[in-house]
Amino acid sequence: ESESFEIAVENLQAMGLKVKEGKFLRKTYGYLAGTDEERAGELNEMLRDDSVDAVMAIRGGSGCNRILDKIDYEAIRKNPKPIAGYSDLTAIINAVYAKTGLVTFHAPMGASTWNKFTYDSFRSVLFEGKKTVCKKG
Repeated sequence: ESESFEIAVENLQAMGLKVKEGKFLRKTYGYLAGTDEERAGELNEMLRDDSVDAVMAIRGGSGCNRILDKIDYEAIRKNPKPIAGYSDLTAIINAVYAKTGLVTFHAPMGASTWNKFTYDSFRSVLFEGKKTVCKKG
């Protein structure tokens, strides 16, 4: 599925973002991209890295639940940055809020389909800090 990674990187770069791929992004460990320790370690490295402004999942996966106890929540508290994704990444989003009180973002993932609505919504919230309001039909 390397093609979906390439498309994700191209989409993010088209938004003007510099992409730093995780070292285990393309690794295969069963249905996961690395062992629990590798994936949690990589997330913690990104959270501690001052050159990283945000962390976005490339795709979801039930492996998120498996690393909740390995995440360095103190690093997130000391160096807050957006963590974006949805689906099974919601476990991490909720854990970060529960343990730190910081808001993270239920947002597209790198491999999401980026249509105009998705792009505009993502950009307005994360780049421009605008509130999103859902209106009734």
